[in-house]
Amino acid sequence: MNKLIRVTSYLVILINLNYCWQLPALAQDSESQKQPLEFKQPDSFSLPDIGEPPRRQGGGTRGSLIPIGNILATAIVPENNVGFTIAEHPTIFAYIPQFNRAIQRLDVELIDPEDHYIEKTELTPTKGGIIGFTFNKAKSLLINQRYTWQIIIVFDDVDPSEEVLIRGWIQRVEISPDLRQKLATAREDKIPTIYADAGIWYDALSSLAQLRQKYPDEPKYRQQWGELLQSVGLGELADKPILDTISVIEQQENNPENKNDNNSIFGDIFEPGREQGGGTR
Repeated sequence: MNKLIRVTSYLVILINLNYCWQLPALAQDSESQKQPLEFKQPDSFSLPDIGEPPRRQGGGTRGSLIPIGNILATAIVPENNVGFTIAEHPTIFAYIPQFNRAIQRLDVELIDPEDHYIEKTELTPTKGGIIGFTFNKAKSLLINQRYTWQIIIVFDDVDPSEEVLIRGWIQRVEISPDLRQKLATAREDKIPTIYADAGIWYDALSSLAQLRQKYPDEPKYRQQWGELLQSVGLGELADKPILDTISVIEQQENNPENKNDNNSIFGDIFEPGREQGGGTR
């Protein structure tokens, strides 16, 4: 009987010790869940001497064009309209509202530092919302080179004066050993935070969008999506739907083999979830 009591006591002690050892990790997880997902601009960030970045906000309406809901077309980027990526073929995001006129198509374009168009694609949105587009036709982005991406919203081929333009800068950076190690050992739900803490905007946004696609019923990712947008002043887009249907009409004419190839990172996506454009082409 005494032996049984001693064994039981030892087990209780071991269980208590094991629980105590886990307390710091549990506390850390609990604390991390309380922290909002915020984008942190890198301390070493500086704009190159290649002119002013594209304006974040456009001029409102253009001619007879009025966005329904009064939120302008928006390139989803940090406030200075410049973002980093470690991806060779990055994904960009933009909010395309409905207008008082039907959109004929979206011209999505990627431009290299020498102002050469290296990828052009035409899309048709089915409704207003956020689109995610991956530039996977062009060659890999070069490290430490600044590229421009833009979306022209076309309403009438005959009258280009009322086209709406949104635009952002994107720069691929080399992944550091520390960041590589963190990504290699992290749980998938921690990946967006790791990117955001490292100042890697485009990958933070795309990794979180993929989690929302993978776990459409998980409210945590919807909340983090709103927190991330809020951290760069775009909280008004938090509840805008991510479009589930984007069809490619045509690739640039000199590359016919790429026709009807869908670049969207979202195939059949889930139920909803910068520069703001009023410029013309």
